[in-house]
Amino acid sequence: MLRKFAFVALLAMCLSGACFAEKSEFKHLYKKIKDVPGVAKGEDGQFYINVEEEKFYVVKDQESKNIYFVNEATSEPQWHDPRGPAPKAGENNVDITIPLEPPSLKAKGSTLTVAFVAMLPVLLFAGGTFARIIYLQIHYPEMLWPTKERRDRRRASGGKNKPQKQRGKMNQDGKGGRSANS
Repeated sequence: MLRKFAFVALLAMCLSGACFAEKSEFKHLYKKIKDVPGVAKGEDGQFYINVEEEKFYVVKDQESKNIYFVNEATSEPQWHDPRGPAPKAGENNVDITIPLEPPSLKAKGSTLTVAFVAMLPVLLFAGGTFARIIYLQIHYPEMLWPTKERRDRRRASGGKNKPQKQRGKMNQDGKGGRSANS
């Protein structure tokens, strides 16, 4: 008798646990996208969920800060999670108008801005170099583009090159040319 009672009690617990497990985990309203179970982020940056063979975009309303779902095929918005049952009349109804078209898929940061900030050091260096060349061109063009006369003036006076001073080992001195006693 005790075994039958224990078996019936165990069976009742298992059945009640199964009934509670089937309870819907989907809420009618979400405040954050990360609270939506099974949400995934697409290549375009838009969050979505798959319901059977349909794709629903997960979008946050800017005014109410609530999450709503937009059917990709029909562009029909709805507040409740499409995987769960629709709420009954009078139960958690929200009187907020949903935009007729889903928000545009735009990136949070402009790609042009990111590229410009990354190139800023290179642009500053190139701009500084260009400004220096322009300054020299205006005030000292001879430094940038020397004439033939100036090239000739770089050589020694008299038109011949002076020989370099000889360094290193000297022939007269047998000590390597740089001894302290010489």
